[in-house]
Amino acid sequence: VKPAEHKLVLQVFDENRLTRDDFLGMVELTLANLPKEQMGRTIPAKQYILRPRSTSSQRQKIKGTLEVYHAYVGDSSTPESNDDNDVSDSGGWELLEQPSPTNNSPVQQNE
Repeated sequence: VKPAEHKLVLQVFDENRLTRDDFLGMVELTLANLPKEQMGRTIPAKQYILRPRSTSSQRQKIKGTLEVYHAYVGDSSTPESNDDNDVSDSGGWELLEQPSPTNNSPVQQNE
């Protein structure tokens, strides 16, 4: 995975027991912009404005924010870099195969 080219997409839905879950919005995060967790460094949660699936979708009334704590946690056996914008390597990200249509698990995972 190339952090500068790949994104983490978070889609937010409400949960309905009798009807289809409603889409509330989505946030796209570029992997290169994820802060790196380091000893003694505090990384606060961030708020993102929820967006519609596409810009041409006028019928969706999307509003609200999503507050997320996110950081890249590296392998403890490798030395840590102080440069948050270093995207020269894969950073430990691995691209997984697309899930089957019945599987709703994420397609990107950090090991």
